[in-house]
Formats: sequence, structure tokens, C-alpha cells
Amino acid sequence: MISAAIQTTLVGIITNTFIAIGDEDIQVPFCVHQERETPIRLKEGIAGYAYDCDVAIVDDSPDDVNTYKGSIISALEALAGTTVESTVINTVSYEGDDPDFDQESRLYTNILRFYIESANH
Repeated sequence: MISAAIQTTLVGIITNTFIAIGDEDIQVPFCVHQERETPIRLKEGIAGYAYDCDVAIVDDSPDDVNTYKGSIISALEALAGTTVESTVINTVSYEGDDPDFDQESRLYTNILRFYIESANH
């Protein structure tokens, strides 16, 4: 499952990494990721899956958010061609990001977008 592979990778960069979050009092920095799965179908059946993945970084320092951004991009791109948590990852492409600042919470965020393909074996 791609979520487990991403979780394992990201928790090494930001300890507070979650697949979903409901606690409003979580300590910064934290990271939340979400994946949307689309099967890759061939005549023989499902050959693998394509994922649109969003990784949100939240911290009170814009410099730290930017540093985490670089580390996360490198770590996820390095998954291409590997098997993590029994998931064979063929490709990982960084698609861009959406930085933001929330006036009320005084927190900086950046949502990184990735495209990932995995194979069935």
C-alpha cells in the first residue's frame, strides 16, 4: 500500500507525520499526506496503480517549511525503483507546490503534489 510506504519515508523527516489529522492542537512541525488511487488497466487486468499524492507541511517558520520541502521531494523521488512496505514503486514525479500563510494561526504551509506509479507483482 502506497500510504504505508509514504508514511515510513516521511516520518524520518518530520516525526509528526499523519495520513489524516483531526487534532487541532498538534505540535508543529507536522506533515499530512493523502493519496488518490487510479488503477492502471491492461487487457490482462490491473497492472498497477497511479497515485496523485498531496503532502502538506505545516510549521511556524517559512525557512523550515522550505527546508522540509527539499528533503521531502528528495526522499519521495528516491523511492522510484524501490520496494517499500511490499509496494513496488516504479516512478515518482514532483508536480509542484502551493505555499501559504494562515494569518489566524500564524502558521506557514506548503502542499507538495506528486504523481506516483506502482506495479503489481
